[in-house]
Amino acid sequence: MATTFTPIYAFDLIASGDTGWGASRNANATDMENELARPRVVFLSPTVGGTTTCDLSQTVGARIFAFTVSQATTVAFTNVPSASFSAEIALLITNGSAFALSWPASVSWLGGVAPVLKVSGTDLVEMRTKDGGTTWFAALRADRRFQLGSSTAQAAPITTPNVDNTTTASGAGSPANLKSYVLPANALAANGQGLRIRAWGTTANNANAKAIRIAFGATLVANFTLAINTAAAWVVEAMVYRTGAATQDAVQFYGQHSSASATGPNITTPAETLSGAVTVQCSCTQTSASDVVQEGFMVEYIG
Repeated sequence: MATTFTPIYAFDLIASGDTGWGASRNANATDMENELARPRVVFLSPTVGGTTTCDLSQTVGARIFAFTVSQATTVAFTNVPSASFSAEIALLITNGSAFALSWPASVSWLGGVAPVLKVSGTDLVEMRTKDGGTTWFAALRADRRFQLGSSTAQAAPITTPNVDNTTTASGAGSPANLKSYVLPANALAANGQGLRIRAWGTTANNANAKAIRIAFGATLVANFTLAINTAAAWVVEAMVYRTGAATQDAVQFYGQHSSASATGPNITTPAETLSGAVTVQCSCTQTSASDVVQEGFMVEYIG
């Protein structure tokens, strides 16, 4: 008995009433095996604008969205399956902290706070909802120390240190900016979370008055006079902790080779609105360019 084949989606479908037992092996059998045993997962690249919309109706099976943050943007979700179903998505986000990246109020972070994504590089964020998108349970995938939906797993740290160890000499003028770091909006989302900021470098061997400073937004959280007449190494550390949505406590420390005396810690109270980005700026006061050289800058997240 002859068998009738109808091509459907690149496969040969046997016509109703016919049998395929006597037919020769389907030429597309290998392709079918690849699709069934090793399926190719569809991903989408949503347009990044003021809002980056992940449309769940546009993907089948595993929902993966990949995009690069090229401007300040808010992530949004549309066409989420109803509460009768659980939906899981993955976001491959490149340069997530290069600009302010905001999340809707429906996102609940398993680690208790929105993670700080890489300024340069790619992060994987996994999200799941069981109520039609009213609440998204989300976590940054670091090394699988957490599992989505687990109530007992430990969350990964907020971030690894951000380190800049290139040499930056002070330019003309006083004060003169050295290195800086932009704290993303909502990076410190809960009281008690904070930053450890370290800066280190050297001074020129001359009699010029000079000082090193670290500002958290508009507030100097470290400000120390440097030794003169010596090519001395210096290091400054400041810790800034959130006490409210627009209040912080900061404490500073300082050390320098060949310094005449040690400088004790000091406490300041910045008042930056943490829902927006905050610049951490290292600078110096000086008489001439290159009076101060910064060799490194490190920002760590605590809490």
